[in-house]
Amino acid sequence: ADGSPKYWVNCNWNFFRVSTKRTTSLSQAVDWHIALTTTKETAQARIHSEADAAEGVNAASPHWVPAPMTKEELHQLLQVEPDLQLSFSTNISKGSLHNVHTPSTGDLEIAVSIH
Repeated sequence: ADGSPKYWVNCNWNFFRVSTKRTTSLSQAVDWHIALTTTKETAQARIHSEADAAEGVNAASPHWVPAPMTKEELHQLLQVEPDLQLSFSTNISKGSLHNVHTPSTGDLEIAVSIH
């Protein structure tokens, strides 16, 4: 190892984790964190809006879960930070198991289908 510091960013919401690759640049990691936090806020606002709109409509389908991130949100993120290389995973709880993460994938569609 060259001994230089390595930074990366994890951002979590709605039992969904987005992780960046590693970088030796602290300023790049900070920029990535800002961009991911903005994407998180956008996604959470959309999820809240979808949940409000779906209230009552999805009473027959209590297992409805909004997508934690859309292709459009990912596209907007990559326009702001085109060098981002991301991986996605889901955080689940089942019975006595808590905070279990699925394997990471670079494919948003796969990650959302698992979520």
